[in-house]
Amino acid sequence: MANGEYGGHQIGASPNDVMSQTMMPGAMARVGMVLFNGFELLDVAGPLEVLGQLPLHFVPTLLGPTPGPVSSAQGVSLVADLGYTAQSGFDILMVPGGQGTRTLVDDRDFVDWLAGIGERSTIVSSVCTGAALLARAGLLDGTAATSNKRAFAWVKQQSSAVTWVESARWVVDGNRWTSSGVSAGIDMTLALVAHLLDRAAARDVARQIEHTWMEDPRFDPFSQAPDDNVGEIVTVFRSRLKEDPAGYAKLADQLESLAHRQDGFRDFKTFASDDGERCSIAVFADEHAQRHWAAHPLHRQAQRRASADFYTEFSVMVAQVLSTMTMSPDALSPDRSDSGC
Repeated sequence: MANGEYGGHQIGASPNDVMSQTMMPGAMARVGMVLFNGFELLDVAGPLEVLGQLPLHFVPTLLGPTPGPVSSAQGVSLVADLGYTAQSGFDILMVPGGQGTRTLVDDRDFVDWLAGIGERSTIVSSVCTGAALLARAGLLDGTAATSNKRAFAWVKQQSSAVTWVESARWVVDGNRWTSSGVSAGIDMTLALVAHLLDRAAARDVARQIEHTWMEDPRFDPFSQAPDDNVGEIVTVFRSRLKEDPAGYAKLADQLESLAHRQDGFRDFKTFASDDGERCSIAVFADEHAQRHWAAHPLHRQAQRRASADFYTEFSVMVAQVLSTMTMSPDALSPDRSDSGC
């Protein structure tokens, strides 16, 4: 890859006016894809599917904690070629998002490694909450960037030195490329192909994988705020272990910690009723987020450790619980208690 000019801020640039091409004819770009436990599978597989259609131009390498299998948030493992001891930069460094980012932002060794290999790479990009890792590593300082809209508030907390663009499918600023959530990584990678090769090549890849490419990075329907409380999912679980408040508290703490790391999380509270029973409530943005949370191994472990009636449907305490929440009772429908109380 040639050391081409990236120009100034290309925020919201469409493929028509995206930065000048940087690949010389016949050049092979080395692509480093970072893996970590709990990465979002499509954040990795989507861009690699796009680049894999052009094997004469892109050579991927998977980077993990150590060489070997790395488990995604969906439970599917990919095999890392190299460990985090790798020091050589790449023509393109890509960082996915996923649940694992929630703890990885505080892993000083990883953040330092990412900062170093990012500085030695030509193009640095992220998908979804991978922007949080780039931000924590200082790789987005002074640039504009975007991320998953359902986790946007949390991502913004990782750095105040970044101009966070809330409405964008992807953002290009210099040699920093960041996309919105999950599937947006495919659109951004197609734009990257258009930038490095040409738009005809990108459109041909989109046809090959039967993907409708959103070519305008400014089109971001997911940045629009939904009506208040529309689609919110309330999961309430309840313990009848009156004799073991400490046991319940421990389970509730574990589940609250898990909920905070889940995309789409809104709120979590624990209560004690007049009769000594304890109840916790978790609020998510939509059913997908709630199901993702409920399927987590830690959530299932908590179920196994609890009594058989730990997860039971609830009929009382709803008014008590909702009175402390910033949502209306209309957001709670009878058929949404299927995850138990």
